[in-house]
This record gives sequence, structure tokens and C-alpha cells, in this order.
Amino acid sequence: MDGDQIMAVLAVALRESGELAGDTLVATVMSNLGLHLAMQEAGIAVRTTQVGDRYVLEELRAGGFTLGGEQSGHVVLPQHATTGDGLLTALRLMARMSATGRSLAELASIVTPLPQVLENVKVADKAAVAGSAAVRHAVEEAEVELGGSGRVLLRPSGTEQLVRVMVEAPTAEQAKPPPSGWRRSSPRRAELPPFARAARRACRTIPVMPSDLHLDPARLAAHARTAAGLADDLCAALRGRPDADDSPVPAAVQRAAGELTALAAALAGAAAAYERADRDLARDLGRVADAR
Repeated sequence: MDGDQIMAVLAVALRESGELAGDTLVATVMSNLGLHLAMQEAGIAVRTTQVGDRYVLEELRAGGFTLGGEQSGHVVLPQHATTGDGLLTALRLMARMSATGRSLAELASIVTPLPQVLENVKVADKAAVAGSAAVRHAVEEAEVELGGSGRVLLRPSGTEQLVRVMVEAPTAEQAKPPPSGWRRSSPRRAELPPFARAARRACRTIPVMPSDLHLDPARLAAHARTAAGLADDLCAALRGRPDADDSPVPAAVQRAAGELTALAAALAGAAAAYERADRDLARDLGRVADAR
């Protein structure tokens, strides 16, 4: 029994007794989709926060709600405590068991957890990866494949250079990573079609560009050419695809190509501006030297 099931049991109990403020439960993004489905069926809304007791408590206080917690088992009942309290939670669960005459297993069956797989992926720059448009589009494409019955969650670690990837799907087969792992899930380059090669190149290149950026005109211009080249690669790879009109993938790639083109223009503009500034500085220094 995990925190999602505990929260579901307590939420239903509090709603029946009129103690569930706003008929709302506060949970984090890590809670299983099964909890959301169970609460929807019970007529209970779910507010979602970032991971951590502090965020749950903030939402509880902001909305005046009376129950929140995490999948890990931290359950917050703000009328009694401001942090997860195991003894308090256990007493509430036993009270529910006594009132209903049902076992804990029976009560917990209100939630049918969907298979959930979590893997930590090491990266060079977790912030850049989390903010990358190419990565975001890849997540959107994966969720389209799941057809609304699952989700993909990317969360940068708070202490390490890695991104936590959580996949939730109707079956364990759909949720689990391929045998070689998510890091090396693509076929070898020779087996990839042009579109996949271009997309993979964009995903691999864009996250590291910001950390390699310097206020040097030549380097900025080089980054502009790189971004423009990636955009051209993506557009060229899309041409001639048989599913260009009925697949969400081309639309996502076109958005990525558009963002790369805009990035190339911005970098080229910055390079020109810094080059002008360098010329103006050299001219001013020359004038000062002549005056002396």
C-alpha cells in the first residue's frame, strides 16, 4: 500500500464525513494516474503540486484544503499537523477500517495503480535539457502514442546532474524502457531514416548550446550557423514523408525547426551587434590614443 492508496482511502472517508474541504485532495506530480481516476469516480478533485511536503502544504493553506500528501506515504492533515505524521495517518486509517468493517486491502482497492517506471538519466546540463524545446516535443510525441491513457514526466534532480524520467502507461510493457535502456534506445545511425537522424541530432545539440555560449562574435556566428543547419536538416527530412498530413510528428518537428530558425536569427543578430560594439570600442580607443 502506497501513499496514493492511503490518500484515496482518507479522502473518501473525509468526504463522507463532510471534512474534505472543497471536496479536494492535494497530491504531487508523482502520484499515479490511478489515483486521479479513482478520485474522479468518487467526485473528488485533485490539485497537483511539485514534489515535496512544502509544496503540498503551500497548496493546502492557499486553498484551505484539509488533506494532501505524496505517493511516498507522507500524508498531511493540516487541521492536526503541518508535516507528514505516520501515527496520525495510521490512526485515521484504523478509524476508517473500524467504521466500515473492511480490511485495509479492501479499502485500498479503490485505487488501481497504473504501471509506473522511473529511471534517472545522467546529463551534462539538467536545466538546459529540461527547458529544451526539442526534448519537450519528444515528450509530447510519446504522450500522443500513449493516447491519453498514460504520461511522461521529466523532472530535473535537485542535487545531481540528472533528469528523472517517469513513464506511466496502461501496461507494464508500454511503460518499461527498451532492453538497452532509454539512453541508447535508438537504432544505430545506419538504420535510422533521415527524419530520425535529424531529430536526434537536434535533441543532442540544442541542450548543450547555452552552456557553450560566449560573447564572442565569431563563436556566436558559428552557433547561428549550427542552429540554421539543424533547422534545414529537419525541414529536408520532413519532405517526402508519407504521413506528412495525418501524423502529429511532422507538426512537432516543424515547430522545432521554426524555433531553431528563430534561434539562428537571434544569434546572428547578437554576433553582428557584438562585432559593431568591438569596432566602436577599437575606434574610441584609437581616438583616445591619438589625443594623447
